[in-house]
Amino acid sequence: MSTKMERVSKKSGFLVTGLVTGLVAGLAIAGSAQAETSAQVASSAQTSSSTFPTPREVLQEGLSPSVGVTLGAVNPEGSYRTGSEYGVNFAFQPYIPFGLGMSFTFSKNQSKNANTRDLDRTAAMIRGTYNFGGTITVIKNSFVGLMTGPVINQDATYFGVAPVVGFDIPVREWSGKYLSYLSVGAEAKYMIVSSNESDGLTVNGVVKYWF
Repeated sequence: MSTKMERVSKKSGFLVTGLVTGLVAGLAIAGSAQAETSAQVASSAQTSSSTFPTPREVLQEGLSPSVGVTLGAVNPEGSYRTGSEYGVNFAFQPYIPFGLGMSFTFSKNQSKNANTRDLDRTAAMIRGTYNFGGTITVIKNSFVGLMTGPVINQDATYFGVAPVVGFDIPVREWSGKYLSYLSVGAEAKYMIVSSNESDGLTVNGVVKYWF
């Protein structure tokens, strides 16, 4: 266990650098999309002049349910090549500014050594998030959170936990009884896996439909 904690500590610098790099790249792409839609949509459920919204109950229109798809790259530690990850997720906001949801992801990384098996993972993760508010561009559409759940790698199942940060920029909206809209964004997570399994940094692009 102590060895595992030492490894996590040594990787903290790598984690911060990777998260920042991934998010900066995503922000550059999403910035142009922000100008094409209403700046009020993303914060309609938690309008506030503060970046940290006052916790409060929500009405039906404030639940902000969403379904999304993700696609990106995962870079595990050790002797593995960078591979792809794809998945689906759904979430809602039961209490402003906190979100609750679940994600299912699939990834594969080839081993660089012939005597080491490939990483072929399926993860089912519960995720909790804190959703920022306010009026600052991008920040008001951002979140931080934690994911946890089983990680299945071929013939074994492990426990995983991952801090996650990201943003969702609305790019298209539809009016009706309730507002619905499409968003694009990015998220970065660092999966820490139990036992001696390889941890890894993942940066994904995200498309979500909110209704």
